[in-house]
Amino acid sequence: MNSPAIATILRQPFLPDQQNPNQNLKKRPQISIQTNNSKSTIDTTVQWTSSISRHCRSGCILEAALEFTRMRLYVKMLDEMPVRDAISWTALLNGFVKRGYFEEALECFREMQISGVEPDYVTIISVLNACANVGTLGIGLWIHRYVLKQDFKDNVKVCNTLIDLYSRCGCIEFARQVFQRMHKRTLVSWNSIIVGFAVNGFVGEALEYFNSMQKEGFKPDGVSFTGALTACSHAGLIENGLRYFDIMKKIYRVSPRIEHYGCIVDLYSRAGRLEDALNVVENMPMKPNEVVLG
Repeated sequence: MNSPAIATILRQPFLPDQQNPNQNLKKRPQISIQTNNSKSTIDTTVQWTSSISRHCRSGCILEAALEFTRMRLYVKMLDEMPVRDAISWTALLNGFVKRGYFEEALECFREMQISGVEPDYVTIISVLNACANVGTLGIGLWIHRYVLKQDFKDNVKVCNTLIDLYSRCGCIEFARQVFQRMHKRTLVSWNSIIVGFAVNGFVGEALEYFNSMQKEGFKPDGVSFTGALTACSHAGLIENGLRYFDIMKKIYRVSPRIEHYGCIVDLYSRAGRLEDALNVVENMPMKPNEVVLG
């Protein structure tokens, strides 16, 4: 991997306006929260209408009503707060992220910056999650540069989220550099980099880190094995994949989930062993989903 060092990238003025990293967001109905302690409003009509219509088409009228009511109530509660501090801003931002309104979450972060409230590490984690889901690498890089100037720059959860962001944006070398610079790592740290390597096609690295994790004393869990199995599937390593699947069940006592069966089905299918793949699907202890069925 010959990607430039992330430290070099973070020193570059990669955004047209460093004071407004969200300026390149798509123009769409956005949050507009006034900061003069008067009235705040939210206009996400398109998002809500789409979600409500989806619920209505599936016959979930109650869910559609609750979707609308809860979000409006949530914003109303923030409007009525006498002081908007980092906690209240983060609460609203988290609400958007958890409901899948990622671009609205980024707009909320922009408004938070305009209001002069400094984000804490919890805020940063939510914003990075939004960036990962939208694929806004530029904003993620800006936030990473901001993080490097803060006391929480070595926070494990922040670093784990950065690894996930870079992996999902295809910048696996940046993810690796973040991982290597971590003073302390958790199982989530190892899982994030293993899965990142696997989904980006770096099979050797994924399996190498999977083995290194165990040498460091970490016990692999279901996510770890998902990464290993995904790597084997991408490289057509049938025997290795089946061995990992067997070890997962018999040695680590991890009950296979649907994603693990999906990896085995994909492993067989890529090798042209369709009968074996069909046999796995027919004998799964759970109903196969669209991912398993391809």
